[in-house]
Amino acid sequence: MHKLKTALFQLPAIFILAGCMGQPTVESKLNNISTGMTKLQALSLMGIPDQASSANGSEDLTYLLNESSWDTQSPVPYVIHLVNGKVDRFGTQKEMVQFELTNPNAGKKKKVDIFSEFTKLDELRRKKLINDAEYFRQKERLLDQL
Repeated sequence: MHKLKTALFQLPAIFILAGCMGQPTVESKLNNISTGMTKLQALSLMGIPDQASSANGSEDLTYLLNESSWDTQSPVPYVIHLVNGKVDRFGTQKEMVQFELTNPNAGKKKKVDIFSEFTKLDELRRKKLINDAEYFRQKERLLDQL
């Protein structure tokens, strides 16, 4: 009879543990994120973010981690920062803010003097160092930077 009572008390604990082990947590999925991943790869790994925002050609996917400690049980925002559709960096929101404070030009496009670039490009074409197709391709690339 004692063995039966023990088994009945252990059975719910076994089911609870098995259920917890079956679903990977957001925290465990984060270990598989890496820079250079595409947005689609990150989304297929992490799932739908709790929040998403975009500005200036970059995008942030925010996941709220239910991290608890002795003094708080509030969710911790974890951000995956994308530039041109690829993972540029990731970390807690606090880490991301710290990164941007210490690297103010991170993720920003360098300013290009379009006029001088067009002049150089035209000169290359006139000297027959590039063909017309390459000229127009490079011209489109420059116009895309405006």
